[in-house]
Amino acid sequence: MIKKQLLSVALSSIALVSSAQWTLSGGHVGDRQFTEKSSGVYELSLPGDTIYGKFLLKNGADVRYGTNNTYVCPAMPYSLLTEGDSLMMASSIASPVLTLDTNAGTLTATGDVQPMYVYGDLAGGYWKSNHDGARELKYQGNGIYKGEVQMSGTNFAILQALCPDSITENSLRGDYVAYYRFAPVVNKKITYDTPVAMEKCVRGSEKNFILSGYWTLIDVTANMANVTAEVSEIKAFNLNIETLYVIGSDLATASATSRWTDSGCDSGIPMTRSEADGAITFAVNDVAIRATASGTEDPRGEIQFANTLGSWEEIRSGYSLGWTNTTDTLTLNASNVTTANVRDAGKYTTPFSLPTGKYDISVTFNPASATVLRAVQTSTSAVETVATDEADYNSPAEWYDLDGRRIPEPAANGVYIRRQGSRTQKVWIFSDK
Repeated sequence: MIKKQLLSVALSSIALVSSAQWTLSGGHVGDRQFTEKSSGVYELSLPGDTIYGKFLLKNGADVRYGTNNTYVCPAMPYSLLTEGDSLMMASSIASPVLTLDTNAGTLTATGDVQPMYVYGDLAGGYWKSNHDGARELKYQGNGIYKGEVQMSGTNFAILQALCPDSITENSLRGDYVAYYRFAPVVNKKITYDTPVAMEKCVRGSEKNFILSGYWTLIDVTANMANVTAEVSEIKAFNLNIETLYVIGSDLATASATSRWTDSGCDSGIPMTRSEADGAITFAVNDVAIRATASGTEDPRGEIQFANTLGSWEEIRSGYSLGWTNTTDTLTLNASNVTTANVRDAGKYTTPFSLPTGKYDISVTFNPASATVLRAVQTSTSAVETVATDEADYNSPAEWYDLDGRRIPEPAANGVYIRRQGSRTQKVWIFSDK
């Protein structure tokens, strides 16, 4: 629950003029004029709006500037010492009510103080700057934001606010639409429990905080009062994966198959877990990767990795490993081997594509390097079936409701049970018609 906080800006060094012309000006809210409530006291209410980033206080043509390179923190006085850069919010405040007291030289804002966020090489949200990918740092008071973050890689940055889903990580550069991105003054490896000075990145300057190891669980503190960040290590190499499956568009071994659908994947090919030299490897041999679609000159199949099966929502709630944004097409070398970095991108995980054939496949998690997929093609033939495979595939589908009653077919949107041969799965039926 976001708590209401108090923002007090002390404008002590420059006397404020009492006038009915006081205006708040910001690119995100435009120009909004204060209403005089009493002698020298003005109020501006912005229900449904959010104030963030840069803003100015205007009195006619007379503009009051904020101190350069500092940030206005919720519940902390902010002194206007010199003319410099615009006033800058350290965090967003939703539905603020701003009171300007020209008698006391203060600006006070109440409202819902929004959290800050970490984004980067995160487990379940690889470099996603929106609510589905970034990790929340909750406001603690005194300009401090804290949160626990599970990393998959070593790099991250801090955001003041989140971008919409339509904005990709490649579009988030520096001060994009005032969704401020904070990073160290230089690319710097973090020394745990030691504050590091940070700054707002500008376009063309995408610096990152850097950790010493992969798959580390950390606690991140952003102190916007002195513009520093501090990282504490909770657990090094925090890899909580005991079981990993290969899932795909059409896979088979001598004893199992995996075919995903629009609603998910309820069958996967289990991999064997081993540990050596501090690294953890999951492997499986003789996996037939069959063509995604027939009739192509170079048929290719698609694979991903997951530790949870079921609906796509269930799969992505666990570790969902593959590529990001688009299918990554892998090419075999002269020895019929291919390798690629594997990323846990949550709902944004996309598959790898490999030429049809049989493969020995492994995924290795290492605290000192990126997670690596290695696939060795042992045969160009993808003929591999199990006893029930083709029978299941060709059997008529039977439908049931969630109470187990058989129905002719789904008649409305909802969750149903579909049985086809020996395969049974829950299916979400949705139509926008």
